Amino acid sequence: MELLTLLIAVAIVAGSWAVWAHSRGAADARLQAPNTPLSAVSAALLEDLPESVSTEGQSQFAASVDSYWADQQREIVPECVVKPRTDAEVSIAVKIINDHFTQAISQGREPLKFAVRGAGHSAIPGFSNAAGGVVVDLSLLNHVELSADRSTVSVGGGAKWVDVSRKLDPLSLAVVGGRNGDVGVGGLTLGGGYSFYSPRKGFVCDNVAEYRIVLASGETTTASEQHNHDLWRALKGGGNNFGIVTNFTLRVFPNGKLWGGFLYMSSSKIDQTLHAFHRSLETFDEYAAGPLVCITWLQKVGFRIISLHLMYTKPEVWPTFWQPFKSIGRLWSTTKIRSLTSATEELDSVAPARPRKLHMSTVIKNDLATLQFAHKVFEEKIGRLKKVKGMTWTLVFQPVHASSMQKGRDNVLGLQNRTENLVVVLFAGVWEQALDDMHVNETAKTALDTIRRYAADRGMADDFCYVNWCPNTSTSPFLSYGAENVALLKRVGRAVDPDGLFQRGCVGGYKLVGVEA
Repeated sequence: MELLTLLIAVAIVAGSWAVWAHSRGAADARLQAPNTPLSAVSAALLEDLPESVSTEGQSQFAASVDSYWADQQREIVPECVVKPRTDAEVSIAVKIINDHFTQAISQGREPLKFAVRGAGHSAIPGFSNAAGGVVVDLSLLNHVELSADRSTVSVGGGAKWVDVSRKLDPLSLAVVGGRNGDVGVGGLTLGGGYSFYSPRKGFVCDNVAEYRIVLASGETTTASEQHNHDLWRALKGGGNNFGIVTNFTLRVFPNGKLWGGFLYMSSSKIDQTLHAFHRSLETFDEYAAGPLVCITWLQKVGFRIISLHLMYTKPEVWPTFWQPFKSIGRLWSTTKIRSLTSATEELDSVAPARPRKLHMSTVIKNDLATLQFAHKVFEEKIGRLKKVKGMTWTLVFQPVHASSMQKGRDNVLGLQNRTENLVVVLFAGVWEQALDDMHVNETAKTALDTIRRYAADRGMADDFCYVNWCPNTSTSPFLSYGAENVALLKRVGRAVDPDGLFQRGCVGGYKLVGVEA
């Protein structure tokens, strides 16, 4: 066990050093002053928000661009970064961007693009960064304020989930939030969001009482069940198509310690692990989150390892529900009674920033043969990736419980009538060099297509596409929401953004333009 731990540590440190050196050079380059004059948009932003706007050549600019989670995003250089300190500053920025957008459209010119960034935790290039454009970086809007009656908490659009749990843990309170502490509140929630608490409380978006949002006009408004109801629903899975959300009011509930962590096992245990995973989805315990089965091949040390993540949202050591996994021989375990913050920090620690990254998924029903076939495809693709420098190739199985879906009557995901548990089949990759980007992405897409065809032939494929992990293809994940929900999204989009600023001017995320159910 000690040798295995050492080998993994060596692989991680070696990869981190190479990527750090590359990133450091990129950051130094961003400290060089630009050679061309600013666009009219950036100049206007700088004039009206001088303390909140930075451009290439300034340390604030370099720090913002260099803090993206994945290299693919960090390599994109915008023209300026706006870091608003208040909702009013967001409003000023959006008004300026929209004025120039509508002017450009009326004159038949291509408008300068902009992006909205929360935590910058996407691996897809341009999802929260705009090459040569404007980035509205919400990281200073990171407040976490508990209501007087402790029923809700107001969370800024630039906060991370660890900010929330650190505030609520000492008070024995929690929200239905992200499982990785470094992930942003905004991106996860607007895409739906899955949580340790989802089996008993639904998706993250199902637990948002109110959104505060700056619309394309610059107007700041709120959306709740009682006010702007359609917009409230559209934001529950509709992404960044309607405006910039500056505050999420989340429902709070009493919460104590949790039990859980990782079990690390030899790859020889894969058959037992998949059988146990399959059987666990045939029963139900609302406090059991997961399991997440991760099968990883590490190029630097040349071996495979299974990491199995279990979580129980009560402080019970090895509860009955997880007993079938206890009998599978393991190399070591990190399971223990812990706080929510500890649990989310552990998941963050296994997916650190800096390397090039990929997350890509498809959805199937809980079919053992399809799970086994997916693992077979994962193994076959290793041969195509052996020459990719610093490659770590992971297959992840994670369940979406029917109970989570049935609680989503107000969201637009289209899952509320499902009665079967689903499984997200996700490929995750980490590597070092940009020259391998296309090869790695195509390998993952081909693998997922092969798995999906096999599942479809068995009647075990599912049309749902989780927007935060979708392949970056021309097919919109919104099509999986159903015709009624697509119609709602498009109707709300026309109402709050008639000129299409967030459809045609805002890069990143999936758009409603051209989506016809």
